[in-house]
Amino acid sequence: MYLHLGIKKRHAKRIGYSRDYCNYCEKPVIAELWRYRAWLGLFWIPILPLNKRQHWLCSKCNKQTDSRYTTGLVSKIVILLFSLIVTALLFDPEAQQYNNYIWWLRGLSIIINILCLVWLFKHKKLPSHQQRRAKLAPLKDAHCHFCQGPLYIGLETRCDACKLKVYRAVKDATTPSSKRPN
Repeated sequence: MYLHLGIKKRHAKRIGYSRDYCNYCEKPVIAELWRYRAWLGLFWIPILPLNKRQHWLCSKCNKQTDSRYTTGLVSKIVILLFSLIVTALLFDPEAQQYNNYIWWLRGLSIIINILCLVWLFKHKKLPSHQQRRAKLAPLKDAHCHFCQGPLYIGLETRCDACKLKVYRAVKDATTPSSKRPN
C-alpha cells in the first residue's frame, strides 16, 4: 500500500518587506517576509497543524535570501577525498579483470582528481551573510515597494493599503521590539 505523509505549507501570507542581500542573486534586493503554517498531511490532506514559520524571500528570484547556494570548503575536500579513494581502487591489481575499460577509467579518474584540485585551490572565502547585511543601507522609502502608496511612519513603518510592515533592516523582524507605546 502506498502511503504519502509529509509537511505542507498552508495559508502563506506576505507580512512585510525590507532591504536584504540575496545569496542567490548575489546583490542587494528587496526581501519579502512570508509567514505560513506548517501542517502534517496524509495523502495531500492537512491533518495536524504544527507551527507557524516565517522566512525572507527575494522579490527577484523568489529564493530564500539567507540560504547557501555555493559549495563550501569542507564539501570540496570531501569530494576530492572520495575521488582519490575511487582512483586508488581503480589502480588495485585485482582490477585487471576488466582490462578493456580499466585504462579509460583510470585516465578519467586522474583527470577528475586534477579538476577537483584546481576547484579546491580556486576556493575563495566569501563574507558571511550577516557581514553582507551589515553593509546595506537601511530602507528609507516614503512609498510602498509593492503598491506605491504612501507609508505610515510612526512607532512602526507600514503600508495601510497593502497591510505590510516595512522593516528598516532584516534583523528588526527577528528580534522583539524593545520600544513600548506610552
